Amino acid sequence: MLTLDFWVALYIVVPALILIGCTYSEWLQALPNWYRTDFHGMWAALIALLVTRGILRTYLDRSDLVLIYPYRQQFRKLMAYGQILSTFLKSVPLLLALFFAYPFFYHVQSVNIHAWLLIAFGILIFKAIVLQINWHLVQHLGRWFFRLYSVGMFVVLLWGWYRIIEPYMLGNSTIISLVFALVIAIALTALINCKFKVCDWDAVVAEEENQDIDKMRLFLGNAAQVEKQGRSKQIHIGKGRMGIAFRPSRVFTYFFVKYFIRKKQLWQDFGQFYALAVVVLLQNVPFGAKSVFMIAVLLGMGGMLQLYWKEHSQDLFLRMLPMQWNDIQQSIKISFYIILWPFCLLFLLVLPGNTVWWQGLAFLPGLFLIAGLISNYLSLKVSVLFNYHEE
Repeated sequence: MLTLDFWVALYIVVPALILIGCTYSEWLQALPNWYRTDFHGMWAALIALLVTRGILRTYLDRSDLVLIYPYRQQFRKLMAYGQILSTFLKSVPLLLALFFAYPFFYHVQSVNIHAWLLIAFGILIFKAIVLQINWHLVQHLGRWFFRLYSVGMFVVLLWGWYRIIEPYMLGNSTIISLVFALVIAIALTALINCKFKVCDWDAVVAEEENQDIDKMRLFLGNAAQVEKQGRSKQIHIGKGRMGIAFRPSRVFTYFFVKYFIRKKQLWQDFGQFYALAVVVLLQNVPFGAKSVFMIAVLLGMGGMLQLYWKEHSQDLFLRMLPMQWNDIQQSIKISFYIILWPFCLLFLLVLPGNTVWWQGLAFLPGLFLIAGLISNYLSLKVSVLFNYHEE
C-alpha cells in the first residue's frame, strides 16, 4: 500500500474533493452545457456493466481449512462474513455511479430523490445477488463460458432497465414489478447455490492467494529489478513501478490489517454506527446538530476501536509477524483509517437538496482531519501494548 504524502493530499486530494462537491451541486441546479440527452442511454449501460462485473472474495487462508473447516458452522460463518465484506467493497463503484447519475436523471426524466433512492437500493441488492451467482458459477464454468454468461447477464440487465426500472421512474408502472424481479433473482440465486455447490475448497483458497499476490504487485510491480538502497534499507523498484521506494515491512502491514478487519464483531458493532448516522443525516435536523453528532460519533468509534485493539493485542498471529514497533503503529493507524474515513463520507448525504451545501463541503475536510488526529493519537497509545523492541 502506497501512502499519500501529506502535501500531495493537501494540494491535490482536498481541492479535488471540494471541486467535485461544487460541481455536483451545480449539476443539481442545472445540467452542464456539454451534456446532451443522447448521452442518457450510456448511464443504463454503465450501471448494467458495473452490476455484472466482479466476483466475491471469501478472504480464506490455508490455516482456515486446517483449523476451522472441521467445524462447519463456524467455517460457514467465517466465509459468509468475508463475502459480506467483499460485497460492500465491490459495490462502491456502483454506488458512486448511482450518486453521480442522479442529477442527470433529475433534470432529464424528473426523477425525485425518494424514487431514486428506492431504485438505487434495489440495484444494490441485485448487485449482491449477481456477485453471489458469479462466485458459484466461476467455480464450475470455464473461462470462455463464464465470459459468455457475463455478456448474457449484461444484456438481461439492460433489458430490465428499459422494461422495469425506467417505466417505474417515469410513473408508468408500480414498484411491484421491481419487487417481483428481485424475488425471481433471489430464487435463481437459491437454485444456483443448490446446483453449483463448491466441492474443491483448496481451489478457492488458491484463488484467494493469487488475488493477495496481485495486491502485493501493487508494491513490487511486474518483473521489477529489486535492490536495497540507502541507510533506510528501502527497496528500489524498477521501471515497472516508476522507481517508487517500497518498505518490505508493508507486506506484513497488509496481513496485519487484514487479520484485524476480518473480525465479525467489529463490523457488527460499527455497522450500527453507520446505520444510525444515515438515519440522522437524512432527517430534517439543523446542520449544526448533524455536525456535532458526527464529531461525537467519531470520538465514540475511536474509543471503541482502541478497546478492540487492546482486546486483540495478545493474539498469537499478530505477535508472530516480524514487525518493528513503528510498523505496528502504522498498521494500527491504517485500520483506524479504514473504519473512520468512510464514515466521514456519509456526511455527503446532507448535500442533495440542501440550500447550505457549501457548509457541508467546508465541514467535510474538518471531519477527515478529526478522524486523522484520532487515528494518529490512538494508534500511538495502542501500539505500546505490543511491546515490540527495535532491533
